[in-house]
Amino acid sequence: MARPIKQLRAEPDVVKELGRRSRATTIGVRDRQRAEIILRRLEGVGVEAVAAQLKTTPKRVSTWSRRFESAGLAGLDERPGRGRKASIPAATLARVVTEATRPPDGKTRWSIRSMSRHAGISASSVQRIWSKNDL
Repeated sequence: MARPIKQLRAEPDVVKELGRRSRATTIGVRDRQRAEIILRRLEGVGVEAVAAQLKTTPKRVSTWSRRFESAGLAGLDERPGRGRKASIPAATLARVVTEATRPPDGKTRWSIRSMSRHAGISASSVQRIWSKNDL
């Protein structure tokens, strides 16, 4: 005897938002597929059937169904990964950003190299920080 299909439930406004996401052309492919998975699961379709329809794995369907069930729409958002952590301390980042507008005495502006020597980080790190903060 097969296990019964676990039924997901959602409010009408959540279903409407999922439908919008599944039809949107400006949303990422992953976000669109997550919305499709949840919409089909809300219709009562089983995990394996949804996986076959959307050409994905049952594990992926189960993962997103479980996350939606526990956190709603917020569960479909990306979580931070296990990637490389920032190696420059937050205080140094703040110092480079705030002092960029205050040039040293006798100068009209900071150069990337002089700021890197001042802050004690590489010139490429200063360049990335300034670019990221539109400085």
